Amino acid sequence: MFKQLTALAIVALAAAACSVDGASSEELGTQAQELIPGGSCNVGGLEWKPFVAHLAYDAMQDFGRWEFTTDLEIAPSNDRLQISSAGFAQCTARGRSGCPAMTAGLSAQEGSTVMTKQADGSTKPTIDPSQVRSQLYYGFQAQQTNEQYQQMISDNSEAYPNNQFKSATKTGLAHTLSLTNCAATIYVNGSYGGASQCLRAGNYRMADLTIGNDQVSSIKVRSGMKVTLYEHDQFGGASAAYTGDASGLGTFNDKTSSLNIASTDTTSSDKCSAIDSFKVTLTNGGDWTAIRGKLVTLGYMRGNDVLDVRLDLANNTVDVDPFNVDFVPPAQIGGATYGVLVKSATVETWRSTEDPSPSIFPVGGGCQKKSYGGTGYWPGIVKSSGSYRYCFCN
Repeated sequence: MFKQLTALAIVALAAAACSVDGASSEELGTQAQELIPGGSCNVGGLEWKPFVAHLAYDAMQDFGRWEFTTDLEIAPSNDRLQISSAGFAQCTARGRSGCPAMTAGLSAQEGSTVMTKQADGSTKPTIDPSQVRSQLYYGFQAQQTNEQYQQMISDNSEAYPNNQFKSATKTGLAHTLSLTNCAATIYVNGSYGGASQCLRAGNYRMADLTIGNDQVSSIKVRSGMKVTLYEHDQFGGASAAYTGDASGLGTFNDKTSSLNIASTDTTSSDKCSAIDSFKVTLTNGGDWTAIRGKLVTLGYMRGNDVLDVRLDLANNTVDVDPFNVDFVPPAQIGGATYGVLVKSATVETWRSTEDPSPSIFPVGGGCQKKSYGGTGYWPGIVKSSGSYRYCFCN
């Protein structure tokens, strides 16, 4: 999905390792942004790394926790990360057999380097699998060391006294995670009752609907968002759109097999992506803010800063920002092919399993791309690398 913050997506794939020598992840292209109260953002401030931010969400979906030294391991090839047997067991226990989100995310370690064109005519790598492998590998090793010796970690992006903390041990911070800032929430019963599912903006197929197929009976929609329900999987059949809460769905009750959640703002080129806020629930008590130390594996550390993470002390949540890409229908472009509106300052990449439909962006097919701050769409061709696709503009 990679739709506006999508449930699974990546723009400017950049992974920074923790205090590890090597090529700077900045070469992969990132956009510096700052969290501003009210949800707006300006250039400057924190450097958000979309890829690792998205893996954090993937782990929340599949594992329900950030225990990477348990749920991941170094592959026998000794050059990349893979899901461990404990990780697969954790996914199965949560009804996520095969760990689909993390499997797709880790596939960024495969394939060849993807180069995409910038607004100034230069090209930059969107995905460099060898660098992704390296950063995740060394981040994992650093995480193991931190947990074994409980090393001190400093985070200069946070104010005292939260700018320095001791890393938690592997088993010393038992916790669960949940997404709190839902773009929409779907419910099994009318009037917002029964089982529910909190969703980010993006595209959701039948397999993504944890409350079940043909089960949606009411829905809450965050201001500024539009939810489109579809009768069939892969966004087919009849549809119904909502831009506000609906305590009942009328003739569409119990008919949803897939859905899309997008911003109602399809014109602003500098609209920043929504922030993912994760509620941390500690099983045995302790300092929930130390959860930051669990994210070292994903490359959140660079030097002595924990980047891509912002503690929201007032709400007891950890905020990360994976950026977003919007899929734009031909009617909004005035052309015959779908477009990709890139909300990052650099480039876009999305998983082939997450676009609106495989037929919309087939590899080798046409696409159009509008970059951050751009004034028009560039024609391009859909290319792939591993499980990821991108709109390549000559």
